[in-house]
Amino acid sequence: TDSDMETVRVRENIVTVKAFVVRDGRLLCIQNDKGRWDVPGGRIDCPEPIFDALRREIREELGVEIASIDADHPWVWDWQFESKTRPLTQNIVGIGWPCTLASDDIRPDPVENVAHAWCTATEIRSLSMHEGHRVGYLRWMELRGLT
Repeated sequence: TDSDMETVRVRENIVTVKAFVVRDGRLLCIQNDKGRWDVPGGRIDCPEPIFDALRREIREELGVEIASIDADHPWVWDWQFESKTRPLTQNIVGIGWPCTLASDDIRPDPVENVAHAWCTATEIRSLSMHEGHRVGYLRWMELRGLT
């Protein structure tokens, strides 16, 4: 019977690309329409090249272009997410690069993102953010003396 069947847990790997944009020792963060904060970036669309994905995500989320990507200094971290509402486990790999923007005229996508802020490490510790990302961002900031 259906009640005797074990629920199959879906497992998926996700790679996200992130832009680490720093101004005056503060990391650029954005807030989505659900109140969650993050660093701008997102998932790679297969078969999209990795830097094309990063440029697309920044254009979509911030309304500006990336001026430069420090491709020689990527930061990689990973974490696992277990959904409490669905039979889903995600292994998330984040890859971030220091970037500069072509313009300071940041205009978050009003559908996807409602706000942006330049955050200190202390402020990031208190934001509503996925803990796995927070740990990766804070470690990156610590290694660059931004704590």
